[in-house]
Amino acid sequence: MAFIFGKTTDDKISGTSGNDTIVGWASGGNANSTSGNDTLNGADGNDSLAGGTANDSLIGENGNDTLDGGTGNDTLLGGAGNDTFRGSQGNDSINGGDGIDTADYSQIGQTITLSGVGTIEKAGGFGQDQLFRVENVIANANVANNTIDTSQSLAGVAITVNLRTQSLVANNVPGLGTLSFTAVNFDNVIGTNGNDNIVGDTQNNRLSGNNGDDTLDGGLGTDTLIGGAGDDTYLIDTTLDRITEAANSGTDTVRPSVTYALGTNLENLRLREGSDINGTGNNVSNFLFGNTSNNTLNGLGGNDTLDGNNGNDILNGGDGNDSLQGGPGNEVLNGGSGDDILIGVFPGSPLPPGIGETDNFSGGAGVDRFILGDAGNVFYNDNNVTSPGFEDLAIIIDFDSSQDRIELKGPPQDYSLRVVGSNTRIFLAQQDEIIGILQGKTNLRLDSDDFLFYERENPGEGTNNSLDSAEGLGSLSSGSDVNLLAQLTTVQPGDNSDFDFFTFSLANPGTVTIATVTSGDTVLGLFDGAGTLLQSNDDNGTDLGSLITSSLGAGTYSISVSKFGFSPEDGGTFSGSTSIPDLSYTLEVSLV
Repeated sequence: MAFIFGKTTDDKISGTSGNDTIVGWASGGNANSTSGNDTLNGADGNDSLAGGTANDSLIGENGNDTLDGGTGNDTLLGGAGNDTFRGSQGNDSINGGDGIDTADYSQIGQTITLSGVGTIEKAGGFGQDQLFRVENVIANANVANNTIDTSQSLAGVAITVNLRTQSLVANNVPGLGTLSFTAVNFDNVIGTNGNDNIVGDTQNNRLSGNNGDDTLDGGLGTDTLIGGAGDDTYLIDTTLDRITEAANSGTDTVRPSVTYALGTNLENLRLREGSDINGTGNNVSNFLFGNTSNNTLNGLGGNDTLDGNNGNDILNGGDGNDSLQGGPGNEVLNGGSGDDILIGVFPGSPLPPGIGETDNFSGGAGVDRFILGDAGNVFYNDNNVTSPGFEDLAIIIDFDSSQDRIELKGPPQDYSLRVVGSNTRIFLAQQDEIIGILQGKTNLRLDSDDFLFYERENPGEGTNNSLDSAEGLGSLSSGSDVNLLAQLTTVQPGDNSDFDFFTFSLANPGTVTIATVTSGDTVLGLFDGAGTLLQSNDDNGTDLGSLITSSLGAGTYSISVSKFGFSPEDGGTFSGSTSIPDLSYTLEVSLV
């Protein structure tokens, strides 16, 4: 055993085979232990302290020190300064102290796993280290599967990791707030139970979000992305990336920069900007959203919502009851089988929707709706009275008058129909402005059930819509059901433009089901807070009522109720009476 002090100059000191205590002095020095349980104290200066094969204690004190515990279960304390700890075999306790400190495992030749509670698991039986106040961790670049695993982090903690920039940020750490680290040469990441943001690098990364609403971006390379429970978002740069999602684990969104098809248990697809790329859904109900270039979106099975965004897009609904919306550009909308809604324009455009567009609609099999106007706008109207408007119109290829419907803004007297050859053209009556062509169809009438007209009042100002003191449904809670008898004031026969409107609000996202139970024939409409028609339906399958099911975000919405295809030939009136043939209905609303 020896007790050794260094001098004020640079020293090089080695311990004996016993239990030694080595204390440096004001200048830097090198101190090496051998086989005993030694204590090495660097004191001031930039020291290099190396333990031996036993359980050593290394104290850097002041200065930028380098500490290597050697084999054994060592205790390493950096003290003041920017210290470096050399990873080695054994179960070591490493405390960086003040300064920006680094735990360097690049020389041990083993895969390491950095946990969210500050441990380093070293493969190959090399042991486990506990890190305190260490800001940088370096793994060995020549071994695979170095992993950051934060799955055991404290409740409420979430991480932001970018393997490309070698950064790791822990957010919402109890009592500490945000902690920032550097993580070098790591390949894989496992997230917390919070909402994590994880970005890979050019390697083949394995990124797992764990629980929470996570964002995973594999970057370049062939990556494996695992979302876990929660509503996750995946950024995809190559079709070689693999996404793994379990059933019933949230509503997940893929944002590719390449042409991409959704895999199993994925719900939504939003194309990233940059090029003409395409997107394909799967056999569940998907939301597919294009970019501002030219896209082809394919819904396949399920009740899908397709939004082409800007560009000249092709939207194919496939099987199921689909909703297709084009946006600015010349669109081709194919509903496919099922009861589809086709809108070629973006109703919220600052310009009149449909200006400069020629959109082609094919509903396919099923009861389809072709939307050429809503409560706020006539679509494809350029307001140019000197031109008939053939530069902006909708062409409906396969209208089936036995079941399909065309929706227009305003009353029937605002429009006129003209037969040219085997086609019927739809004009605005006052402006002589064409807005649509029905190919292969003649003998149509505006006062028939082929046309449905919208002219609504502002939400909350409809006819006798006081379902509660706030004149609306109020705020719906999860699992709630509302069954209400709505009294309608009398509307004269021939007036096809009056609606009942009811407002409601959602504090959180949810799926809302709206239905009417009635012996009459009703039409339901669902509008967002800006008055844009989101969905409409006149068929509940087994009776004359209507049914809408829609996944909505938090916000305020309106429900419209009207009589289907009301015209002078219908006879009868809308009435608050419950007697037949007068129209009365029960409005059922539920949130799941």
